[in-house]
Amino acid sequence: MTPEDLFARIRAALGRDTSPALPAPPVPTVPPGLRPRLDPPAGEPADLLATFAAAARRSGAEVVIAPERPPTLPPLAPDPDPFAAPHHVVTASAAIAASGSVLLDADPPAALRVMATPLLVVHLEPSHIVPTLADALARAAARPLPANRVIVTGPSKTADIEGILITGVHGPGRVLIVVGDPAVAQHEV
Repeated sequence: MTPEDLFARIRAALGRDTSPALPAPPVPTVPPGLRPRLDPPAGEPADLLATFAAAARRSGAEVVIAPERPPTLPPLAPDPDPFAAPHHVVTASAAIAASGSVLLDADPPAALRVMATPLLVVHLEPSHIVPTLADALARAAARPLPANRVIVTGPSKTADIEGILITGVHGPGRVLIVVGDPAVAQHEV
């Protein structure tokens, strides 16, 4: 018995019209201004890098493309308290050009540092930039599933209390993405 047959029997038992359901509504067209945001970026890796950097900057992240130097970072203790450390350095397993997001795989202590730090420094290899979220998840599926897989798109923001925008409440307050040389991301830390 199909779902339609079942619903027809229920309608008949309730004394309701058993005529077929209304036809599905037409699929709405996508407004022209939204179409470029839905279509995956295409092109050479340099194009993906430019698309990623522009999207990440729109979300509020800072993007440095090596060999540029990021701001000077204070040294970290060997195993810093995630709530006291001035920053945390991680390596992205993938980046999504369409949204400017980075995909981070982390064990529980590192995931806490990612979410609790005032400044998250993300090292990103240019070859890890993919066009869409689906591509990033396909890339991630090839690796063992970590305890945490986090997608970060710029600094954490919320405006749920009295409509006042607050940054860094449930995630990093600043996100600095360093594309290229990992030594630049570590910046002698």
